Amino acid sequence: MPRGAELWLHAVTGCCEHLLFIQISSYCERCAGAAQIRCLGHVRIEPGSVVPMGSNVSITCVSALTCPRVNLSILLNLTAPESPPRPLNSSAAQLQLRGFRLPFSIITCLARCSDSYWKKVVCGTELWAGYPPDPPANLSCAIPERSGSLVCTWDCCFFVFFLFLLPVQPRPPSLLVECEASATNCSLFWHSEGRVQHCRVRYRPLSSSTWNTVGSLNSDNCSLHGLEPHTEYEFQVSCKIHPERGLWSNWSTFQSRTPEAVPIEPLDVWYKQQDVDSQMQNISLFWKALQQSEARGKILHYTVTFEALRHGESRAIETNVTTQTSYTRVTPKMGYKITVTADNSRGSSPPASILTDLGTQGKPLLLAVQNVSAMAMGNNSILVSWEPPIKSTASISGYVVEWMSTHRKSGLEPHPSWIRLVASNLSVVIPEHIEDDVCYHISVFALYQDRAGQATSVRGYSGEKAPAAGPQVYARPQANGILVSWEEIPPQQQKGCITWYKIYLQRKASDVDPNVAIYNTTSRHPFHITDLQRGECYVLWMTALTDAGEGPWGNSELVCLESKGSDGGQGPAECGPHFVLPRGCKNKSVACVHGMFSTRSAVMCFHHRLPVSRDSCRHPSTIKYHCPQMPVLRSAPPIKTIKLPVFFSTSASYECCPV
Repeated sequence: MPRGAELWLHAVTGCCEHLLFIQISSYCERCAGAAQIRCLGHVRIEPGSVVPMGSNVSITCVSALTCPRVNLSILLNLTAPESPPRPLNSSAAQLQLRGFRLPFSIITCLARCSDSYWKKVVCGTELWAGYPPDPPANLSCAIPERSGSLVCTWDCCFFVFFLFLLPVQPRPPSLLVECEASATNCSLFWHSEGRVQHCRVRYRPLSSSTWNTVGSLNSDNCSLHGLEPHTEYEFQVSCKIHPERGLWSNWSTFQSRTPEAVPIEPLDVWYKQQDVDSQMQNISLFWKALQQSEARGKILHYTVTFEALRHGESRAIETNVTTQTSYTRVTPKMGYKITVTADNSRGSSPPASILTDLGTQGKPLLLAVQNVSAMAMGNNSILVSWEPPIKSTASISGYVVEWMSTHRKSGLEPHPSWIRLVASNLSVVIPEHIEDDVCYHISVFALYQDRAGQATSVRGYSGEKAPAAGPQVYARPQANGILVSWEEIPPQQQKGCITWYKIYLQRKASDVDPNVAIYNTTSRHPFHITDLQRGECYVLWMTALTDAGEGPWGNSELVCLESKGSDGGQGPAECGPHFVLPRGCKNKSVACVHGMFSTRSAVMCFHHRLPVSRDSCRHPSTIKYHCPQMPVLRSAPPIKTIKLPVFFSTSASYECCPV
C-alpha cells in the first residue's frame, strides 16, 4: 500500500521554531490519477521521508508480485542512481544513499519478473531534506516591579532556515469487509492515501450503542473474531500519520451482516396428552421460538419426528414439518419418543426430545408435587410456590410451571406459557403474559429426566375486582324443588377468579314472606334446591363472587311448583298473569305469564312480552295488563315433547328488554 510522506519546509521567520504536519500524496497515487492504481508492494525510507540535509538514507523496496523471482530497481526522480540497489531476498532490495543533499526527490520502485520483458511499478514515495533554524541567542528573563509577569527577551537570527511541520487531517480510508463461512470471523481491509502509518478500528452490532475497539494498527487490515452470526454490524476505521502527533482522520463507515450459522441451542418443548377414545390419543406439542443469538439465522421451519415405542423397542419414525410453534396429532395409544428441531439455511438445532409413555409397569412412580399455591404480586406478576413430592424412587431433574388464561374461547386449543426450572427451585415469579383482572390456571409438574409427573394445579391472578355482571340463570321445577343451572359470565366481565356463587330465592308472594333464602356453591354444575313449598311460585336470581367482592345479580327466573289435588294427586299451581320487573327497568318491556301445562312432576308457565311505559316501570304496582286468554294445559301430554305456538317460550327469564 502506498505511504505518504512528511514534508520539511524551510522559511525565514525569525528564530522561532514551529512543528506542523503536511500530508503529501505518494508517487503511486500521483501516477494513478483518476484510475487510483493500487501498489504492488511498498517502499520504506529510513530514518524517514523528511531528513536533515546531508543525512544517510536507506530505501527498501518490497514487491508483492507472485512470480518466483523478481528483478527490482529504484529510481530517484525517474533516474537510476550511480549504485544499483542491493538484493535482500527474492522479493526485496535496498538502496543506500550517503550524504543525501537534494531538497526533494521522487522515489520510484520498479519490478520485472524473470519471465517477462515489462517492468511494473511496485510503489513510490517522496524524500525531502532541509535545515533546522539556529537556536535563539542572548536569552534573558526578568519580572518588572509590581507587574506580576515574567518577561523574556532574546536575539533572533534573521535569514536563518528553520524546520516546521504543518498538521493536516488525513482523508478517511476506503473500507472493505469480508466474513468467513464460519460466520464468527471477519476481516477488514482499507486503503489510505498518503503516508498513513497508524490506524484504529471499532465495531458494534446495530442493535447496540457500545463500541468494541481495536487499538493502534500499523497495517491496512484487521481480523475480528467472535462476532455474532446473522447480525448487522457497523465497522469503522480511522487513521493518522504519526502515532503520537497529528490528527486522526474522520471515521470511515461500513455496514455488513454476518452470515448465518447452525442453530446452537435446542428448543424448549412442552406437550399435552389427552384421550380421544379407547384406542386413540391426542398429543399437542408446544415450543418457544429461539432467541436471535440461539437461532443464528432465520428459522425456515421446524421438524417434528414421532418414533413409536412398544415393549422397549422402537418402530417406524414419521417426520413432519411445520412453520408454527405448535403441532397437534391424533395417534394410536402407545408411547412415543418425539423430537423437535429448528432449521435455518445452515442446518438444524440440537434435537429436543420428550417421551410419552402410557404404562408404568417396571418403571418408577412419577409422583406429583405438593401444596402448590399462587399469590398475587401485582404489577402483572404471580408468585407460585410448591413442595417436592413426598417420596419418589425416581430422581427429579427439574420442574415445569405452566399457566394459561381461563378466559379462553371454548373449542380453541389453549397455547400455554411455561417456564422450566432446575430441581433446587421451589418457587418462581411468572411475569410474562400475565394481565390484571384475569384468572389463570397454573400447573406445576415434576420432571423425571425427559418425562413429566402428574400436574398439581391451582388458580391465581395478579390483581382482580368484583365481577362486572351476574350469571345468566335457568331454573327447572322438580318435585319439591328447583334445579338451577347457569351460564358463565363473559370472560371480560369476570374480573378475576370466581370463587363461588350465591343463589337468591324468594317466594312470589313477597308481601306474605319477604325473606330471601341464599344458597352458596363453589361448583359450576347445576344446583338442586329442595324442600320447597308445593303449589308456590318462586323468583330466583344469582350473583358471582371473587376474592375482591360480590358482583351484580343477573336475570331473574319465575318458577312455579305443582300443588296436590283434592284427590291426593298432583295439580297445577296457579300461574296466572304475572309481571316481573328487574331493577333498572326504563321504557322497556316485561314478560307476561300467559298459560301453563302440567306434567307428571311440574307445571310449566308460558309467557310473552308486552310493552311497558316509562311511568309504569317507575311504579310497578300500577301496572295492570290483561294477558290474552289462551288455553291452559292441565293434564300431562301423551308425548314427551310439545310443539308450542311461536309466541310461547319455555324459558322462564323475565327481564326488561328493548321494545
